[in-house]
Amino acid sequence: MTRIPATRILTAALLGTLFAFGTVSSAYAQQDHNNFRQRRASQNNSDSSDSGSNSDSGNARVRSENRGIRVGEPSPSGNAQGEPQRPVFQRQDRVEPQRRDMESQRQEQMQQRRDMESQRQDRMQQRRDMESQRQEQMQQRRDMESQRQDRMQQRRDMESQRQDRMQQRRDMEVQRQDRLERNPPIVDRMNRPGRQENQRPTSSNLPEIRRPDPSRSVDQRPNANPPRMSRPQQENRVAQQRQMHNDWQRQRKNYQYQYNRYAEQYRHSHRGNGSRYLNDYWRRWLAQQNRWNNHRWDYYNNAFFYTPYNYRYSYGGNWYYTNSYGVSFLQQAIRDGYREGWYAGRADRHDRWRFDYRGSYAYMDASFGYYGYYTDLGTYQYYFRQGFERGYRDGYYNRYQYGRYDNGAAMILPAILSAIFTAALY
Repeated sequence: MTRIPATRILTAALLGTLFAFGTVSSAYAQQDHNNFRQRRASQNNSDSSDSGSNSDSGNARVRSENRGIRVGEPSPSGNAQGEPQRPVFQRQDRVEPQRRDMESQRQEQMQQRRDMESQRQDRMQQRRDMESQRQEQMQQRRDMESQRQDRMQQRRDMESQRQDRMQQRRDMEVQRQDRLERNPPIVDRMNRPGRQENQRPTSSNLPEIRRPDPSRSVDQRPNANPPRMSRPQQENRVAQQRQMHNDWQRQRKNYQYQYNRYAEQYRHSHRGNGSRYLNDYWRRWLAQQNRWNNHRWDYYNNAFFYTPYNYRYSYGGNWYYTNSYGVSFLQQAIRDGYREGWYAGRADRHDRWRFDYRGSYAYMDASFGYYGYYTDLGTYQYYFRQGFERGYRDGYYNRYQYGRYDNGAAMILPAILSAIFTAALY
């Protein structure tokens, strides 16, 4: 009886001891686990507060320690005091997304740069295209301007030809009137031996001179047409005129060099209108010279060569003598000078060039309309320049003080012509 209760008491005591021991052991294990977690958290905080160099060295150390260890495996570096090994949770899960984000941003930046470069190339290409279009437009404008200038030049040429034809018709009419006024000499020439009765006078019988209207400065009294010169006197005049013509032919060979020099000066001074007028003047001058060089002169049937000198005029303090044909020739020199001066002055005005009629090539040349007969070159140049100066003033200042503009041509006023040149019978 007494042994059974004692055994029960001993068994209960053992069970109670074992229960108490188990409870104490689990409490110690929980406390150790909490301490480990606290140490780990403090270590992480200290690692995050370190400098960049310490962080890099710590990361390198962790990577070297965990090289070859998969995520979740126990770390070989256990606690020196016999702490249990736990899995290593690396920071690679946070580093790799950052790297991917940085790489993505870098790619986006490179793509943006490529887009900006492409846009810059497009803008440059657009600028080149616009510049090319502008150059093409400028070229088209230059071509159109050149075509317009060519058309204007053609019109001027046609107008000049028309004026020449009208002038020729007037000259022929004046010459016909002169022949009718000189009936006795014409009858004598037509009744010469070897000439048929019904043969009409040829152009060789006509004086080769333009006489539009000499009535304003030439005396038209009945004795204005003297009788015909004797044969020796006529031969002497023909010899003098031939010598004067030969001198002119030798002198005119130097005019090409003078023209080239003036044309170069006009190009350097950028005088477009003046340069075009110079070229037009030279073209018409050459056409006149070629036409007169191809003309065959009949000295013994030309009225100028057998009509005595019955007019006199003066300039420079000297008196000079000629006949009615020489008077008309000098009057035409003044008309030509005024017309050429008007064109030259208008060209300088359009070029905004200074007033300088002496610097014009036509004024320096002063031989337009001269072909070596009827008077010497110096006398012709003097009266040509007198008309040129007045025409230049009217053209430059866009006025009509000394002349008028009629039927597409500038003409000097008869009163001004009479004031410049006056011939009287003697």
